[in-house]
Amino acid sequence: MRIPWLLFISSFVFAGIFGVFSIAGVSAVLFLLWWIRENRIQGTLEKMSPTSLSRGAHFLYDFAKDLVVSNLIMAWDVLVPRDLHKVSLVRVPIEDLSEPEIAFLSHRITLTPGTLACAVTADRRFLLVHVMYPSRGSTGQALRKPIDILKGTLDDGN
Repeated sequence: MRIPWLLFISSFVFAGIFGVFSIAGVSAVLFLLWWIRENRIQGTLEKMSPTSLSRGAHFLYDFAKDLVVSNLIMAWDVLVPRDLHKVSLVRVPIEDLSEPEIAFLSHRITLTPGTLACAVTADRRFLLVHVMYPSRGSTGQALRKPIDILKGTLDDGN
């Protein structure tokens, strides 16, 4: 479990060095470090293919969209006199993910306002996520979407 923390801390260090110290900048550096690590694990540090670049761009777009939407929802909840949040725990299936992928997904979920990765179940089948504003997009499969985008296993027929 030491490597995911090193990746997470390194993303802040690199973001500070390159002057992009924002959530989007840290996420971009975290994605780059994750990509390098995954390719080194497979034994090859191959050239970036167009498909891996498009997955990276799709991941960054998805993160930016989720960030803007969740901030607007939270701002609306603050401005409206009645409470809009309905807290729930959502189980995200993670049984086919490696430890670095689980750590990456949990950090990505926690960076989005209104969601917090709480724990991995004892049988290591699910990641429990605290969701403030549950909706159709708060299902386990929807919260797992960022890692599916990066792995190229996302079903685009949705």
